[in-house]
Amino acid sequence: MRVAGSDNVDVYSKVLSGKGERAVAVLNRNDQPATYTVNFADAGLKGAVAVRDLRARADRGTADGSYTVTVPAHGTAFLKLRGETAVPGTDLGGDTSASPALVRWDDQNLAVFARDKAGRLQQRSMVAGEWRGWVTLGGPRNGQILGQPSAFASPDGRIDLFVRGTDNVAYQRTYTGGRWGAWTSLGGTLTDSVSVAFTGPDSWSLFGRGSDGRVWTRDKNSSWTSVGSPGNQQIYGRPSAATVSAGTFVTVRLQDDSAWYRRRTANGWSAWTSLGGVISGSPTAVANGDRVNVFVRGSDYTLWQQDLVDGAGTWWFKRDQYVSNALTGAVGAAAGAQGSSWVAVRGPDNAVHLANLPAN
Repeated sequence: MRVAGSDNVDVYSKVLSGKGERAVAVLNRNDQPATYTVNFADAGLKGAVAVRDLRARADRGTADGSYTVTVPAHGTAFLKLRGETAVPGTDLGGDTSASPALVRWDDQNLAVFARDKAGRLQQRSMVAGEWRGWVTLGGPRNGQILGQPSAFASPDGRIDLFVRGTDNVAYQRTYTGGRWGAWTSLGGTLTDSVSVAFTGPDSWSLFGRGSDGRVWTRDKNSSWTSVGSPGNQQIYGRPSAATVSAGTFVTVRLQDDSAWYRRRTANGWSAWTSLGGVISGSPTAVANGDRVNVFVRGSDYTLWQQDLVDGAGTWWFKRDQYVSNALTGAVGAAAGAQGSSWVAVRGPDNAVHLANLPAN
């Protein structure tokens, strides 16, 4: 993946082990040798970084921040870097195999959910400002789930959790009165994870990608119906939705890496509208006051945000806290205080990392 470049010199980076190792290639397209400085942040690393010249088969010691290399005309330099993964926020650990979900009551009480390497749903909670250990919730079929969960917290401490089972059916599980209830089937034939637009235990809309590759939805008391897709094309990954006063917004990624949204009001569904840009992960929509925050991993593998305000998009802006390769897949997110957002990501180390991002 290209992560940087200038003056006909391009830098490509690839995660090797997920534990702070990167392979970096520097390609010189000029007719003369070029000296280029590789910034470690572009490769998703921070701190002291050990450098090995793979072409020379020689270690070059450690460096902070960057390393300068001379590249032959129309040639390449190959480096192996080892350092600390540059993911912002709190490292919550875990050995995950899919993107996380996040719920928040206040800044001292939160919970994250993620699928582990064995396919089991795991939960880790902050209670009164103290993080507790990971707890296994399993799954509705064979103790497992598929993909990213979706969750929402009510003010009374209730959590409503939605997942895709290993049988490609949607399931709901509720935490109330200090205990988790049983899994309840919500039917459907899903081909990716689900997302919930939630305003209360009796008022929610679940969205998923159906067997036809289009968006499908159901409410608490209704069956699944099709929402379609932009240009009737198959979407890529899971849809994501959120409800604010202007309506319910569902966001999707198409096969060409474009981003789109559609709005539902009392008058029905609008046409699909492009959000612009080129993305590399499923979008995540979060209700935050009177607007919807949409988070995506961009084509540069960093985090970008666009807000939907008064029923319309604005434009993408980069969340500079996340360098290239700092997150894998989609994010989990929840509204914070004063327009801020809490964001949970799966890092290249497969751990969950949680950060609070100020309002733009």
